Amino acid sequence: MFATSGDVTVATLSLAADPFTGPTTGTITLAGTPLSDTNAVGGTMAKFFIKTGGTTTNVTGTVGTSGSDINFSGGVVVTAGDTVQLTSFTITCPTGP
Repeated sequence: MFATSGDVTVATLSLAADPFTGPTTGTITLAGTPLSDTNAVGGTMAKFFIKTGGTTTNVTGTVGTSGSDINFSGGVVVTAGDTVQLTSFTITCPTGP
């Protein structure tokens, strides 16, 4: 889910039951990309949440055009009815101690 800074939903992408592949050398990759919401609610995206079962938040991060956890080259302002597409997403974790 992509949301405004005030946690208002802008766009929602549905993930598979087991959405990540890996890990490979500490990196997991989101499977099934690209993912799209073809009828976004609209607003200015500032953060994202990855949830399971619609209620439990597993991962959060920032959204922007550069220097954020997720960067959108087309900008972060979404008009109602727009399509929001995520073309790839990886998470890299440091290796053990």
